[in-house]
Amino acid sequence: MLDPADVHPLTDFQRNSKAHLSRLHKHKRVTALTVNGRTAAILLDPTAYNRLATLAQEAEDIAALRVAFAELKAGRGRSLEEVVRDVRKRRAGRGRTSDRRSA
Repeated sequence: MLDPADVHPLTDFQRNSKAHLSRLHKHKRVTALTVNGRTAAILLDPTAYNRLATLAQEAEDIAALRVAFAELKAGRGRSLEEVVRDVRKRRAGRGRTSDRRSA
């Protein structure tokens, strides 16, 4: 959660950006920047951002798997063999041209 000590006016950040960024990297905590007392931006250390992005991607993957399992359980799934056969048919229908482009 956001600690009140990590909330700063945007103008203070603009004047003292190096000190704010140094603290951000050192403590690895979220910093909120405010304009007229309202949160205008959230700053994250790159490590913290990557962690959040990874967690968000994992949550999306889990949600997609839940949908897939529900569809499979309801009898709407297809076997791997069917999918591979369909992909091969589509590729064969397009012809096997080289991916290289002529210069």
